[in-house]
Amino acid sequence: RVIVDSSFEGYNATPLTDGEIDVKRIAGMRYNAGNWVSAETPGEHWIELDFGAPTRVAALYLYWGFDRDRFMPSRLVTLETPADNQGEGWNTISSLEPGSDYDRTAFEFAPITTTRLRILQPMRGGPTGRPFVMWVREVKVFSQAPDHATP
Repeated sequence: RVIVDSSFEGYNATPLTDGEIDVKRIAGMRYNAGNWVSAETPGEHWIELDFGAPTRVAALYLYWGFDRDRFMPSRLVTLETPADNQGEGWNTISSLEPGSDYDRTAFEFAPITTTRLRILQPMRGGPTGRPFVMWVREVKVFSQAPDHATP
């Protein structure tokens, strides 16, 4: 289950886990069919993944939204797991500064078992020129870090 803090008018969280990462196909759709965009507000924005049961996780890839022939990466994102079993608070696994025009951000770490993950964009941490939105086209979770060797 995917939960988001908010959505820009006309957008929803469905694209975050639909498996579609090909920007050429997304460009042929309505943008809101291939991307999720948060409401344009100055606060934090986040995507929460609720697995419903303890799940082994060793990597999370965040595929940035695509608009007008460019990627829209946040300037800072943090990957978090619940601080306790009651769901109160969050612990940081890793924080990354993706850069200005990257297709995706890869969080890779020693495997953990968790029921939930949250991707947090801090206040004003959105893409250059749009600091108040979070713009993502897909989130992929892996039980082990993907092999980066060429097949």
